Amino acid sequence: MEVLKLSLLVGIGGFFGTSLRFITTALVERFVPMSTFPFGTFLVNIIGCLCIGIFAGYFSSKISEPSIFYLFVTIGLLGGYTTFSAFAYEAQLFIQNGEIVKLTLYIASQVIVGILLALLGYNITRG
Repeated sequence: MEVLKLSLLVGIGGFFGTSLRFITTALVERFVPMSTFPFGTFLVNIIGCLCIGIFAGYFSSKISEPSIFYLFVTIGLLGGYTTFSAFAYEAQLFIQNGEIVKLTLYIASQVIVGILLALLGYNITRG
């Protein structure tokens, strides 16, 4: 498939991922109002890590080259769903407000939990 068609496919996946991220974050903020911790971003990022691990593990044992579906889901949908820029912005706010303990907890929890969930997802589908 040519690059332009693949780009369009990934872009459509990104649209759905971004929309899903917005909905997820809005729901989290509705149920956890006035939170001093960005649970919405945390939740979408760790869910995305688990999902990408699951898909990577599944497809690594099934295909030798990335399929259209794999690109749509991993780069498009999950790339749009997770958000490093929001993570960085929220970390910057902790720095700006002098909340170093929250900053450390936020960064460590996202990185450690994210990697562990990606590994878990990968191993679940690899058997």
